[in-house]
Amino acid sequence: MENLTEKDIDHIKQLIFSDTPELAFEMISGWDKTLIRQHFEIECTLFPLLCLQYFPFLLEGYAKFNLEARQIQALPPQVGELKFLDHLMLQDNMLSDLPEELGQIEYLKHLNLSFNCFEVFPEVIGALKNLRTLNMEHNDLGNISDSIGNLRQLISLDLNDNKIAHLPETMANLTQLKSLEIINNPIPEEEINQLRTQLPNCEIRH
Repeated sequence: MENLTEKDIDHIKQLIFSDTPELAFEMISGWDKTLIRQHFEIECTLFPLLCLQYFPFLLEGYAKFNLEARQIQALPPQVGELKFLDHLMLQDNMLSDLPEELGQIEYLKHLNLSFNCFEVFPEVIGALKNLRTLNMEHNDLGNISDSIGNLRQLISLDLNDNKIAHLPETMANLTQLKSLEIINNPIPEEEINQLRTQLPNCEIRH
């Protein structure tokens, strides 16, 4: 695009803010990264989901990424390119699974998946070894995977308002856990009492 004019730039920017912004993203998707940064970085990052799909390099330095309440049914695998993410907010969407690439975000500390459609605990969460807080409140989880025991840095876990009938034995590995919310789940009282013994420094609300 050596002959790019101001008129061309203005036209694309107008298209970005039209009813079909994805057409603009598609139009410039093959362009040089430097050109995209120079002319469209601000506009593109105002559409975070499209930006993640087409131009994740514009988001590489982000520490927090908020995709709350965007009717997302599937998280793009490009999320794994956001290596510096500390907070990822995905609450109030329609997610039922997570891409394996999420596990590449080595330093992710806070993950909010509340008010989604998860029926199965995503195994990839177990790869997030530095996670401090995990919120999966108000989903349709029936059980929790053994892989949750990998989250040894976890401090807060919110599983309220699910359908969890059993807690895995690996929960005992979460020795840093200070807060566990399991209100409105059919978990047997004996399991809860056993976990209280295993995690004496954790406040369990059920």
